Amino acid sequence: MHSRTNKQRGTETASVKPLEVVAPDPSQSRFAQALDQLLETELAPEDLFARLNLVTARIRGIQLRQFNNGELQQLISNVTSCRNSLQGIETFWVGEANERARARRLAKAKPDGGPKDNPPPLYDDPVVFPNPHDLLEKMGESSLRARTTVERARTTTQFSLFGTALRDGSLRTGFMDVLTTQVGKSAPLRNYLQAHLEQEAELLAIARTCPTPLAFGKRIRTWAIRVAPAAMEKETAKVTHTSRLAFFAKPDGTGWKLNGNFDDIDGHHLNAWFNSVMGRKALSDHRGV
Repeated sequence: MHSRTNKQRGTETASVKPLEVVAPDPSQSRFAQALDQLLETELAPEDLFARLNLVTARIRGIQLRQFNNGELQQLISNVTSCRNSLQGIETFWVGEANERARARRLAKAKPDGGPKDNPPPLYDDPVVFPNPHDLLEKMGESSLRARTTVERARTTTQFSLFGTALRDGSLRTGFMDVLTTQVGKSAPLRNYLQAHLEQEAELLAIARTCPTPLAFGKRIRTWAIRVAPAAMEKETAKVTHTSRLAFFAKPDGTGWKLNGNFDDIDGHHLNAWFNSVMGRKALSDHRGV
C-alpha cells in the first residue's frame, strides 16, 4: 500500500510502509511450508499437541469419495509417513523413560549416591515414572505392540546413531525393528556392534540404501557373516529348522525347478553361488535365496 497526497482537499494521508510479501520456496511442499510457519512460533508442548490434534481432526474429516485412486494412494502414503515420524519420536521418548527407570533401580541399589555409569538426567526425580509397557497398554496399545515399542526403544539407547536417525525422522521404525530382532536380541552381535562404532555407522549407511526393512534384514545377515562368522555359526546351530533342497523337472523338459528351505548360513552361501554362476541379475529380477 503506497502513500499518496490528496491535493484537492489539501490534506495528506499518513505514510504507510509497503507490505513485503515473500514468495514461497517452490521446492517446498505446501505441508512443509505450513510446518515451517508453525515452527516459527514458540509453543509449549501442550499447545503443540493441541494443534496436532486439531490437524488430525481435520484430516479425519476428509471425504475420500472425491479422490481418484492415485490421489488416495498419495493420501495413504502421507498419513503413513506422518505415523512413522510420530512413532520415531514415541520410541525415542520411551527409550528415555526406560533409561530413567533403569537409573532409578540402580540408585536404590546404590544408596551411597546413585548410579555411577553416566546416569541420565532426573534419575532422582521424586515422581515415579510408570513402567513404559504398562503406560502404553493403559493408552490402548495391545500387549504385543507395547512390548515391540519398548524393545525398539531399548535398541535406540543401545545404538545411538540409529536412535538419533529414528528421532530425526531419517529412518523408519521398520528398520529399527529389524535391527532389534537380528542384532539387539543376539548378545554376540549386540556386543560387537556396541564396541565398534564405525560398524554401526556402516550399518546405518546400509539401511539408508535399502528400499524396505526386509531388504535391510538380508543385508544385516550378510554383514554379520562377514564381521562375526563365529557368532553367526553359533546362532545357526540354534536353528531347529533343517535345510532341505528339492529338485523338480520342468514340464517342458528345459530344466529344473528348485524348492527349498534354508537357514541363514546355507541361504547366504547358496545365493552367492547362484549369483557367481548366473552373473549379475537385472534390476527387475528380485529373486534370491
